[in-house]
Amino acid sequence: MPDCDVTVSAEYAVIDETKKPLKGIEISEETSEVPVGAQFALGVTLNPEDTTDPTDVTWTTSNRTVATVENGIVTGVKEGKATITATVGDFSKKCEVTVKEALTSVDVSKDKLTLAAGKSETLTVSYKTSGNDHLIAKWESVDPTVATVDQNGKITGRNIGSTTVKVTVGGKSDTVEVTIKKSEGDFSITINSGRNGTVRANRTMADKDEFVFLTVEPDEGYELGELKVVDKDNKTVEVESTADNEFSFQMPGADVVVAAAFAKKSSPSTRRFDDVPVGSWYEDAVNYVAEKGYLDGVGNNRFDPKGAVTRGQLCTILYAMEGKPTVTTGSVFPDVGPSKYYYDPVRWAAKNNIVAGYTDGTFKPEVFVSRQQLAAVLYKYTAYKGFDTSATANIKTFADYSSVSNYAVTPLSWAVSHKVMSGTNTNRLEPLNAATRAEFAVMLKAYDANVRK
Repeated sequence: MPDCDVTVSAEYAVIDETKKPLKGIEISEETSEVPVGAQFALGVTLNPEDTTDPTDVTWTTSNRTVATVENGIVTGVKEGKATITATVGDFSKKCEVTVKEALTSVDVSKDKLTLAAGKSETLTVSYKTSGNDHLIAKWESVDPTVATVDQNGKITGRNIGSTTVKVTVGGKSDTVEVTIKKSEGDFSITINSGRNGTVRANRTMADKDEFVFLTVEPDEGYELGELKVVDKDNKTVEVESTADNEFSFQMPGADVVVAAAFAKKSSPSTRRFDDVPVGSWYEDAVNYVAEKGYLDGVGNNRFDPKGAVTRGQLCTILYAMEGKPTVTTGSVFPDVGPSKYYYDPVRWAAKNNIVAGYTDGTFKPEVFVSRQQLAAVLYKYTAYKGFDTSATANIKTFADYSSVSNYAVTPLSWAVSHKVMSGTNTNRLEPLNAATRAEFAVMLKAYDANVRK
């Protein structure tokens, strides 16, 4: 100690607990071989997988005359050895590659294949002069209207007829002759096209889990507005688009009805979103919520009307309706990080008791919201705003009232009384179904008209 007073000071660094530095990487194979002209894929695993550091992978080869690499795809050029290196940040891993003589043959597991329309079977491919089971095989169907094939060798029958499926590995090919036959199946498919267009199915009967393919043909001047498949209990069956005006669905263990609605075509300049047809039942509501800034598109001029609403999206929409107030406090869930678009909206909604987390302390922002959950959250938001929540309607008259959870009876009664939510044309509330973006847009427009006023 000196003969005088002293001052002790220290500087402290703030630790950002949300940061997860990259600790290392692993490569999917440390040694491998590939024939001349053939390819295989390498992958990289990060530690931790959810690191906040940059995760771009740089791939290099020690000898481009022997083997090249692009985005992890290694191609054999000539016989020899080369080292493939994957680099992420300060970490690198290597794969020693031996390029062998070119393949002498490629053999598909079947020469002929017969399938019923809607059925699938996965074939395998083998090749000589290579011990690598992970070479990249390219599969293609000569006539995909008869049978399609994915890049894993899964062949699916679409329509009655014959075609050839070809597989190519390292410049060598083999083929399988595919015949698609009729299959009556146990369950019926009824088409209800409505007016201004038609819908054709590739079959009238199908077994459970079989694929059914639909072709939509709008009349001149019209376009498809909505395509829906429901089973005997009016549960919606997921429909996927496979090409322009072509769709498919997997048969449930029940009869189904396919319903289509067609709308007049419009010039692009009169449409806000390309996937919201003019005249569709949700067009006005979608335009309304977009203009209000409640609910916007998903990019590429699309609204995704059939997409489900998640818990994070729901909070973000209500937060926008509230004018995006500044949030300084509130519950922070471990799965709702500051980098997420719903960080402030979830904190705001939780702070004001509009939403709550799960018993394990998480919020699960990517979980879909059911129609009854949506009604419950809107009910709590209405109470938060100080609006009247006393009005009710008798929802026991709906055919599926018994499936309504106890907590949702009052919110659904309130929502129906204000026409924020209504039943289907078969007198069902569908409380457990995931709420779609189109349905939520319609609800929000009705909410502004009948509750906020």
